[in-house]
Amino acid sequence: MPSSSFTSVTVIPDTVIYTPIEWSYDTLNDTQRRKTAMFVPVYINDIGQEALMQFDLGANLSGFYYKTINLLGDSIPELNDKIKRTEKGTPYFENAKISLNKGVTLHKDKLYMWKHMGHDSLPESLPVIGTLGYDILDNYILIIDYVNDRIALVESIPDELEKKITYIPKSDLEKFPVILPFKLGEKKIRLFFDTGSSSAQVLTSTKRLKRVSLNREIEPLDSGYSWGNLNIEYKATIQKIKNPGLYIDDIYLQQVQVTGMDRFNTIFSLTGRYLYGFTGNVVFENCVVVIDRKNNKFGLVKETLKSSP
Repeated sequence: MPSSSFTSVTVIPDTVIYTPIEWSYDTLNDTQRRKTAMFVPVYINDIGQEALMQFDLGANLSGFYYKTINLLGDSIPELNDKIKRTEKGTPYFENAKISLNKGVTLHKDKLYMWKHMGHDSLPESLPVIGTLGYDILDNYILIIDYVNDRIALVESIPDELEKKITYIPKSDLEKFPVILPFKLGEKKIRLFFDTGSSSAQVLTSTKRLKRVSLNREIEPLDSGYSWGNLNIEYKATIQKIKNPGLYIDDIYLQQVQVTGMDRFNTIFSLTGRYLYGFTGNVVFENCVVVIDRKNNKFGLVKETLKSSP
């Protein structure tokens, strides 16, 4: 196993302590309300209060947002002493300690900081202080309970949950990123599971999107910012997939809409047939997902396993 980028990840053994998920929402075409980002409350020792961090398995490392820390430093001057810089001028937070809940503690000697990320002014609600990425998994097991909107990082899976899990063959999560095998109708595809892409059902390049679009015609669906960059998401004017049902193993998840972005044209040309695109939280919204880094296994619990649309 590759080592975690944290200096240490400590999980109290033989316990399952869940942390609530807090969602952000937007509307699509002014009508359809959808989840856009997944946050969890954390306690930061140096701040002495709770804050929110985005939970994003699409990020290979965790870190704080420089702009938010700077704002908090106005009322907590000692925070400014924790911000250091490398020889190249890259900021980092020295000796960071993050508590996900009473059972999970993260420690990093030099925690990465995204220089241009964070609030321009502090909100009245909890500030978003950073991102928790793939590196928090270390050699533990992550439970994402989408049914009850909560997550847990554990050493072992509770017996009652273990009995219900269906493990998915050919899943790859030993190293970043998490790659899962699906079927889109009859077509076998692999998708990058990205909890930072909450609303993505199947997101790929616009070149690939045109292949599943009647007469290769596509049109804008939505736009938004990701890591400070504006992205336009496209859909097929008429999708020509005969059966747009998404399956993992023999488990039916939902009917999906394939969408695409121009910025993925290069990356998916390089990955070839190995990787088709991304999928996000929305396809597992009625499931409990288990990501077992210890044994390189991905499993899920769905009320009606192996059901059909």
